[in-house]
Amino acid sequence: MKPAATVDRQAESFGLGPELRQDALSMVADVTSVSRNAYGKLEITLANEQVWHQLDTGRLPLRVGDAVVIEEASLGSFLLEKRSGSRRIRVKRVL
Repeated sequence: MKPAATVDRQAESFGLGPELRQDALSMVADVTSVSRNAYGKLEITLANEQVWHQLDTGRLPLRVGDAVVIEEASLGSFLLEKRSGSRRIRVKRVL
């Protein structure tokens, strides 16, 4: 098991470019804010203050307080899904 300090650094750098991140393949966090941009895509803020934007046109009903899993996919992309569901959307970290 990894020390807590290592896990915290990995969570902070998760979703950043390969030169800036640690070796984490997925993370779990609670949603603190959900909104839609001018194109109807989700903008999701997590409890760890990370902000993620939806890239695809998939539908995923999210609410504040939902636990989500974000995992690294192929070619440096990321997929977000509710812990309690099976639908996924492609996302990009912006903050």
